[in-house]
Amino acid sequence: LEGLGPVTVQRIGAFAGGFRNAYYIEGMELLRRGIIKNRKTAEIFEQAKRCLDAAREEYSGLDRQGIRFVTPLDPEYPERLRHIYDYPMGLYVKGMLPQEKHPAEKPAVAVIGARSCTVYGEQVAGIMGRELAASGVAVISGLALGVDGAGHRGALSGGGETWGVLGCGVNICYPKQNYPLFR
Repeated sequence: LEGLGPVTVQRIGAFAGGFRNAYYIEGMELLRRGIIKNRKTAEIFEQAKRCLDAAREEYSGLDRQGIRFVTPLDPEYPERLRHIYDYPMGLYVKGMLPQEKHPAEKPAVAVIGARSCTVYGEQVAGIMGRELAASGVAVISGLALGVDGAGHRGALSGGGETWGVLGCGVNICYPKQNYPLFR
C-alpha cells in the first residue's frame, strides 16, 4: 500500500493485536494514534480494505504461476532478513529460498555493481561468482545486466547456488536479455 512501509505495517499489526485484526481498524483511528502519518495514507488504507476480495483472488492465483507469498509469520521466511530494521513484510518467491538451518555453514555474498560496466568488470564479477560458488558460498544479486548477471553466471558455472532478488516482480524478467539466467 502506498505510504505504508514495513515499519508502519508492523506497528499496525502490533496495535491491532495481529494482522487479521487490522482489517477491523479504521484508517482515521490509525491517523489519530500517530501510526499513520497523514490523511491520504489513512484513505488508502480504507480503499485497500474494500479491495480485499480482489486481493484474495490474486493471492489464490499465485500457485498457478509457481509463486509463493512468504511473510515474517511463515517458518520459511529468511531469518537473516529479520535482523534488518525495516525487513520486508512479504516476499514473492519462485523456486526455493536459501536454506537457513545453519547459516554459519552456508555463507552468502552479494555480487552487485554497475549495469553498464567494463568488460573487465564483468569478467571479474564472473570469476568472483565462480570461485565463491566453488568454495561453497551462495551468490545473491539482482539479476540485472552487467556485474549482477555476471556474478550469477559465474556462480552457476562454479556449480554453486545463486538467488536473484528482483525489484520488478518475481514473474517479470528484466532485462529480457537475462531470461535464460532467470530460468
